Amino acid sequence: MSENAAPILADAQAAVTRGDFAEAERLLHEHLSDRQADLGAWVLLGNVQVKRGDTHAGLASYDHAVALDPADARLWYQRGILLHSLRQWDAALESYGRAAQIVPKFPRALAGKASILLVLGRLAEALDTYQHGLALSPSHPGLLLGEALLLARLERFAEALISFEKLSQIDPGNRDARNGVAISLQKLGRLGEALSIFDEMVAQNPDMAYLQYNRGTLLNDLHDYAGALDCFDKAIAIQPDIAEAHNNRGHALRKLHHLPEALAAHDRALSLNPNDSHFLHNRSLVLLEMGAAEQALTDLETALSRASENPEFLYTKATALEVLSRFSGALPIYDRVLELDPKHPYAFGGMANAALCACDWRRQEAISQDLATRTRTGRDVIPPFTLLGYGVSEAEQLAATKRYLEGRQDRPATIPARTVKCTEKPRLRLGYVSADYHEHATTYLLTGLIENHDRNKFDVHGISTGPKARSKEAERLRAAFDAFHDVRFQSDDEIAGLIRSFEIDILIDLKGYTQDARPGIFACRAAPVQIAWLGYPATAGSVDLDYLIADRFVLPAASEEYYTEKIIRLPTCYQANDNKREIATEPISRTDFGLPENAFVFCCFNNSRKITRPVFEVWMRLLTAVEGSVLWLLDDNKTARDNLVSAAEDNGVRPDRLSFAPCVPVASHLGRHRLADLFLDTVPYNAHTGAADALWAGLPLLTCTGHTFAGRVATSLLHAVDLPELITTNLAEYESRALELAKNRGLLETLRNRLREARKGPGLFDTRRFTSEMEAAYREIWQAHSS
Repeated sequence: MSENAAPILADAQAAVTRGDFAEAERLLHEHLSDRQADLGAWVLLGNVQVKRGDTHAGLASYDHAVALDPADARLWYQRGILLHSLRQWDAALESYGRAAQIVPKFPRALAGKASILLVLGRLAEALDTYQHGLALSPSHPGLLLGEALLLARLERFAEALISFEKLSQIDPGNRDARNGVAISLQKLGRLGEALSIFDEMVAQNPDMAYLQYNRGTLLNDLHDYAGALDCFDKAIAIQPDIAEAHNNRGHALRKLHHLPEALAAHDRALSLNPNDSHFLHNRSLVLLEMGAAEQALTDLETALSRASENPEFLYTKATALEVLSRFSGALPIYDRVLELDPKHPYAFGGMANAALCACDWRRQEAISQDLATRTRTGRDVIPPFTLLGYGVSEAEQLAATKRYLEGRQDRPATIPARTVKCTEKPRLRLGYVSADYHEHATTYLLTGLIENHDRNKFDVHGISTGPKARSKEAERLRAAFDAFHDVRFQSDDEIAGLIRSFEIDILIDLKGYTQDARPGIFACRAAPVQIAWLGYPATAGSVDLDYLIADRFVLPAASEEYYTEKIIRLPTCYQANDNKREIATEPISRTDFGLPENAFVFCCFNNSRKITRPVFEVWMRLLTAVEGSVLWLLDDNKTARDNLVSAAEDNGVRPDRLSFAPCVPVASHLGRHRLADLFLDTVPYNAHTGAADALWAGLPLLTCTGHTFAGRVATSLLHAVDLPELITTNLAEYESRALELAKNRGLLETLRNRLREARKGPGLFDTRRFTSEMEAAYREIWQAHSS
C-alpha cells in the first residue's frame, strides 16, 4: 500500500460519518483505482452506493468483494439483503444459501433464505428452513417470528401459538409476538383470552392502527359490532388508507343494520383496493339487504370472475338469484356449494327454500329424506319458516327452531329480565313491529284493526323495520297509527332502546321468522310484555315472546306443549280482516284472462311454495274428471310455472288446461276472483291471507286441514264464515268434495250465497268485533302481569 492510501480511506470514512456519501464514493473510487484487491474498500463502497440509492452499483461492488473472498459468509449475507431489496429473488436465495452454507449457525442468513422461499411460494421449504435454524439457535427472535407467522399463514394456529408465546417469553416487549399470540388464540376460538391481550395492548398503544384493527376483528367475531365499529373508526382515524379496516367497518355496520353507512364503507374499501374480491362480496351482502339484488349480482359476478370456486361467493349468488325468483339458476349453484363445502351451514337451507318456491318436487322429496337428520345434528342452519313448507310435525318444528336459535348472532348473551312492572292503567300503549308495512298481506289484514282501536283505552304505535311504501294501502295503514316509527336502518339494541323510550306496554311481533324478521329486538326485551301474532304460524321457540294469539282451530289444546309461548285464543278467529278492503268492480270477462267462458274454473292463488306433489296430483285428477275444466294458478315465478306445466303433462293433462294469473294491483286481484268457481286450498301449508281474499271476494274455498298451525288456518276462516262443509280432513275427502261441487252447480251456488251473507254478519269480516276481541285479549294479558 502506498503512503497516501491510509489517509484516503480515513477521509472516506470521515465523509461517511458526516453523511457526505458523494465525497466518500469519490474518495473510494480514487483509492480503488490502483488497489483492486482491497476487500474492505469494496465493501465500504458498496455500502455508500446503497446509501446514495444506486443499488445496482452497490451490487457490483459487493460482487467484487465476494470474488475477493468467497468464503466470507457476511459478504454473501449482505449481498443477499441487497438482492432481496432489488426483488432478484433467485439470486438473493443463492446468496443467503451460500452464507448459511459457509457458516451453518448463521440465523439471520437462514431467516433471509426462508423469507425468499415465502415470496416464491415454497412454503414447505421455508418452514423447513425456519425449523432448521431454530434447531441451531432455538431462541433466535427472527427465526421464531418467521416460523410463527408462517404457521399462522398455514392455519396451523396451535403450533403458531407455541412459537409466538416462546418469542413473547424471550422478548416480553415484542408487540408482533403478543399480537400473534392474540390472533392465534382468536383463530383457536379462545376469544376471551385473545380479547384480554388486545385490551392490554391497545391500552398501552392506543395510537397503533393495526392493534385497533385487530381488536375490531375480534369484536366482530364476538358479535360486539358496536365495539368493533369503534375500533375500526379509531384505526382509520390513525391511518385512513387501511382498506381492510373500511371493509370490516362495513361488516360491523351491516350487522348493526346501518346499511347506507355500510355501503359507503365498502365503497371506500374498494376505492383503495378495487381488485379485492372479498370486498366486492361484502358489498353485495349489503346491497342484498337493501333490496338491490341486481346490483348485488353484478358485484358477485365480478368477485366470482376472480375466485370462481369460492363457496361463500357462490352461496351469496344463489341467494341473490333466489331473491330475484330465478330459481332455475339458484338451485344448481346451491348444489355446487355443497360439493365444494359439504359442511356449509346455510346452503342446504337455501336449497330447501328454493326447491319449495320452484315446485321442484324431486328435490323436495330428497330434501325431506335428509331434513330430520340435518335438523337434529344442528350443523345446518335451516330457517324455521322453510320447515313449514315441508310439513314437519309441531314437535319437530319446536326442536328445530330451538337449534336454529342457538346459532343466531342477533341474540344478547344474556336475555334481559323484565325490568318494568306491569301496573293497572286505563290506557295501554301498543307497539306493532313489522317489516311489511307496504304492499304486503300484513298491511291488507291489519289496517282495519289499527283504525278501530279504541283510542280512549289504547295508544297505538307502528314500528317499521322494512322499506318505505307509497301505495294507497300502505299510506292508509301508516296514517292509522297514533305514531309511526321508521327504524329500518337502526340496530336491534337501538330499536329496543327507542321502544323503551316510547314506554310501550305490549309489543307485538308480526314477523316471527319470515323474510326480514328482526327477532333480536324482542331478545333485547324491548317491552314488559311481548306477543307473537299474525305473521308467523308457529312457535318462536324462545323465551322472548310471552304469548301467542291464536284460536281453538289453528292451535288446539293438544298442541300447546309444542309452543314456548302461553296461548291466548280469540273466540272467533285469530286472523284480522279489514272490511273496507276495496274490490275492483270494473267489468271483466274470462277471456280477459285467457280463461274459457263456459268451463268450470278451479283456482288456487297461493304462492308456489305451498303447492305440493300430492295436492297437484289431486288437481290433475279433477281436471281429468271434470270435462273442459281448467286450473287457474298464480304466476309466481317462471321456474315454478315451467315445472307445473311439465308435471301436468306427466299426469296426462294438456298444458292449456292450466292458466296463470299475472301480478295485478290488489283491488283488481280481488275483483278477478269472481271469474273462478272454486278455490282449491293447499296442504300442509294452507292459504292464509289468500283464503281471506277469496272469501272476502265471495269465492268458495275448499280446504284440507293439516297437522300444524300453518295447515289449519283456512279451517279457522271457514268456521268463522260458517261454512264447515268446505272443510275436509284428508286428501281423499278433499278430492271427493271438490268433484261433488264441480258437478253440482246448485250446491256450489248455495254455498256462494251463504258466503255472501256471512260477509255481512258478525264473523270473519266484522272488523269492529275482531278489534274488541283483540283488545280484550290485550287487557287479559296485561292484567295477568299486573302487580
